[in-house]
Amino acid sequence: MAVYMCKMCGAPLEIEEEMTICECAYCGTSQTLPKIGDEKRVAAINRANHFRQSGDFDRAEELYEELIAQAKPADLYGNAENTEDGSAAEALAEIRQMDADLFWSLTLCRYGIEYVTDPATQKKIPTCHRLQYKNILDDDDYRRAVSFADLAQKDVIMAEARYISNVQKRILEISKQEDPYDVFICYKETDEQGARTKDSVLAQDLYYQLVREGYKTFFARVTLEGKLGTEYEPYIFAALHSAKTMIVIGTKKEHFEAPWVKNEWMRYLALMREDRSRRLIPAYQGMDPYDLPDALATFQAQDMSKLGFMQDILKSIAQAGQEEREKKGAKRETLVVSDVTETTPLLRRIGYFLEDGDFDRAAEYCDRVLNIEPECAQAYVYKLMIEKNARSYEELDRVLDHDGVAAEDSYKKAVRFADPKLKEKLKRLDQQVIYNDAKEKMTQDHDLETIREAIHEFATIPGFKDADQKKEEAIEAFARSSVEILANIDRDLENLEKKEDYQTGLRYLNLAERYDYLQKIRVPSEMKPEDRAEFLERSVRSGEMATECRFQAAVINMQIAETPVGKIEAANKVMEFGDYNGARTRAEKGIKEAREALYKEAMNIKKNARNSEDLNLAADTFDLIADYEDAQKMAYICRNKADTKDFLHGVWPLILILVGVAGMAVCYMLYMNHSNSDQDVYEIVGILFGVLGFIGLVTALIRWWLSAAKNQ
Repeated sequence: MAVYMCKMCGAPLEIEEEMTICECAYCGTSQTLPKIGDEKRVAAINRANHFRQSGDFDRAEELYEELIAQAKPADLYGNAENTEDGSAAEALAEIRQMDADLFWSLTLCRYGIEYVTDPATQKKIPTCHRLQYKNILDDDDYRRAVSFADLAQKDVIMAEARYISNVQKRILEISKQEDPYDVFICYKETDEQGARTKDSVLAQDLYYQLVREGYKTFFARVTLEGKLGTEYEPYIFAALHSAKTMIVIGTKKEHFEAPWVKNEWMRYLALMREDRSRRLIPAYQGMDPYDLPDALATFQAQDMSKLGFMQDILKSIAQAGQEEREKKGAKRETLVVSDVTETTPLLRRIGYFLEDGDFDRAAEYCDRVLNIEPECAQAYVYKLMIEKNARSYEELDRVLDHDGVAAEDSYKKAVRFADPKLKEKLKRLDQQVIYNDAKEKMTQDHDLETIREAIHEFATIPGFKDADQKKEEAIEAFARSSVEILANIDRDLENLEKKEDYQTGLRYLNLAERYDYLQKIRVPSEMKPEDRAEFLERSVRSGEMATECRFQAAVINMQIAETPVGKIEAANKVMEFGDYNGARTRAEKGIKEAREALYKEAMNIKKNARNSEDLNLAADTFDLIADYEDAQKMAYICRNKADTKDFLHGVWPLILILVGVAGMAVCYMLYMNHSNSDQDVYEIVGILFGVLGFIGLVTALIRWWLSAAKNQ
């Protein structure tokens, strides 16, 4: 019989035919039940629930709608053709959509409801991943579910809906406090193994470039940092509804179709149908654009590996937000004209407060200015100075030698609302941050990866201070350090004592890891072609030396193996090197020696075997080398002998019992048929047979007890 699965935790539910609600024995949650159907229907409902639980709300919604449309009342309530008035068609139409649980499940999909464990109570509670302005209590499918439900189902559905309604209100309150976004970056953060995807790295590069251009950008890795997974929705909802552009990034077809990625861009497509000024830009790398999902294939996709990709993206974003920015610009101009006599003195007062170091009063006046003009760039610059305890703009520049501001909200808003002149000035602050970070990384002149990052950062700010000179110095440091590191490893390898012991094997592995580090470091694209060629040669040699060190470690492990089985395992590791440096020949020799040792060991166990256990041990040892000489045959012989010993060892008490009983019976018959003088003899002989049978019985019982104790 098919079994329904719990909507909350996915465990099997224990239900009876007449039940319409039940409590999960695993998570303790009460829930409604769908109408009992055939196994195909049950499997479809479980499949839809699985998709919803895994976040694939669109696929789950499609399945629920199909189940509602295709459900036959005869499957749910009995044969409708047996109605008294014979109007089967009317009965079918009347009760066709009366499965309350399906309509409730459809509602859960529409609002992206996932059930998570409450840390305080350990109970399953709903959280929302598809927030809508429309309250769930006003949803049409929710109302259908309530109208079709029986009393027990109605109580469960209405209680759950009220809880979700409160969750909605709480999320909407949080989302209202968020500033509007210009761009929403949609991408897959981790792969199936939990490792960061290439999509995430590309998205982060794009994020920083957009921020530098002054766009407020939603990028989950940064924007949602420090927030719990159940608290993401308010910020995602606010960003989706405010962003005029969504960029969907992917390097694989399945990444575009991942449930949580698809959930975001499908929600944005729904918003685009209501607001045609929005734009969606699929951005891909390393894949065929024809592999994009059908829903995204209709948009102009951008190849992220193409020259000029960033310029095309910025152009699209600018076009998408042009109307909105024009409106804001007109509003901003009006505000400046109308409030010039009010905000200008306030801004001057802020400057005076900063000169005096009165940061509290300066912050108070900043808030007053922003209450009048929320998009005053100069006020945000002052807020940045207050946050950094800088009394002047020049002092702020000096403070940046120690602190960075690229991620500060005040800095982002100042860039966003600044005029071209101020924006250029703020851009230099950002360049200062990059410059300071790159200089800091240059102090770690033996960390090649850090120096490589410094080279890249200096290259992003050409012409700023001595960034060009610092870049060349970093390139020289990179080349010099790579040569020194390789020389140090080579020297340690040369000085390594070539012993056949465990410590030497470990030292070889350590050297291999050090060679690997040098081999895996990416060569900076800013290096000259001839320098890049030299580094690549060192990288190739490092890879070869890493292989040699691992090979030597494997050979040592094979040579020092203490047991034949351990030697075979170590030899198989050597065999993995193939034809490298005679690895196959050495491994085959080691395996042959180990097999000979195992064969001798097994023969010795067989020769000195005292019981069936020794023989079975010998057979198991022969099995380890079944393809060696007659090992398979010897294993068979040992097991036969062991079975024979077990049989004889177990059957002789039974023989004693049978002989004793039979002897007693014969003696009794002779006793009854002979004279008194002979009866004494038969009586004594019968007693002896009885003792013999008793010994057999006691022996059998002892053997049974010992066997049971051993099995325990």
